[in-house]
Amino acid sequence: MTSPKLRFALFVAIVLALPAALMASADAQLRDLGKLAMIVSPAIAGFALAPRSPRRASHVSWRWVSGAAVITLFVALGALAVAVAVGAASVALTPTPFSVIASAAGASALTSVLEELGWAAGGLTLATAAYGRRWGVLALGTVWAAWHLVPVALHVGLFPYLETAPPLMIAAFVGSCLIYRELLTQLRERSNSWLGAAAGHAAPNILLAGLIAAGATLPSGATDWPFFPAPGGIVFPGLALVAVLALRPADMRSRALIAFLALPGVVAFLIPGLIAFASPRPDGYHLLALLPMALGAAGLLSCVRDFYSTGRGTLAAWAPPARLVTVRLYRISRNPMYLSVLLLLLGWSWFAGSLVLL
Repeated sequence: MTSPKLRFALFVAIVLALPAALMASADAQLRDLGKLAMIVSPAIAGFALAPRSPRRASHVSWRWVSGAAVITLFVALGALAVAVAVGAASVALTPTPFSVIASAAGASALTSVLEELGWAAGGLTLATAAYGRRWGVLALGTVWAAWHLVPVALHVGLFPYLETAPPLMIAAFVGSCLIYRELLTQLRERSNSWLGAAAGHAAPNILLAGLIAAGATLPSGATDWPFFPAPGGIVFPGLALVAVLALRPADMRSRALIAFLALPGVVAFLIPGLIAFASPRPDGYHLLALLPMALGAAGLLSCVRDFYSTGRGTLAAWAPPARLVTVRLYRISRNPMYLSVLLLLLGWSWFAGSLVLL
């Protein structure tokens, strides 16, 4: 019987070498065939090489399949909102026939599902059989990044935004692929099916493809690439990493930290900070604004501490306090956490002299 590592090596050779050989041809028809081979080869190779399990298939959790789409849409919309807020992207749409938008969204959905049929089904089975869960997903994510970069190196037009990308964006893209592959793997595990990864992969792709077809412009230049709302930017993998941490089982202390990073950490620190420092301010920054920001941060941390120590829970809806919290700030207000976040946002707005932060 072929060893698991050899099976995975064959999978890698097929998904990388076969499309590359065809796309490198001078013949236009062979190049087109190479693009098609790139999309379908992971599914075919994964199906052919993955060992057949004698166990009965697990029940698909359709709640998590739909939840996967919601989670990755949250990541993409969060990154897009930051890009729009800093002026790196525009969602000013132009009159476009619905058939054009539907065609772009449909093509993106089809390719995303086919992609995950290969990577989240057969490819993941092969990688984890060869190297275990942790290193297998890391190896698969690395190959997945290389799979995207092969047509970029050959300049065949499949990923034009990467073909003209600065080196730092390429490096960010590789890192994004590793984080995103871990997220899609967790969604597959939660849903008990590769359909969870497919839904998670397809949802943001459909959104972005539809917006681009309707005239939206996305950042990819030498200065605004960190705000690209997909793998290749910095905000997108940051939010994806928050989702990865939030989905992992953890003890209460870890849950409290994850909840802080996922909610106020993003809303009150990450996004406002990116907006504030996205471009130089001609009149500088207002340092007195650090006072309300410090007060807001202190109040927020106090609430987090009380939720953890007194309430035995976190500020997140998925791990709420088990006991009613009535100490310190909660003695004088029912919503000190929201007031603290509001104070932080007011401070950021004053600091940067921008109403966008509100």
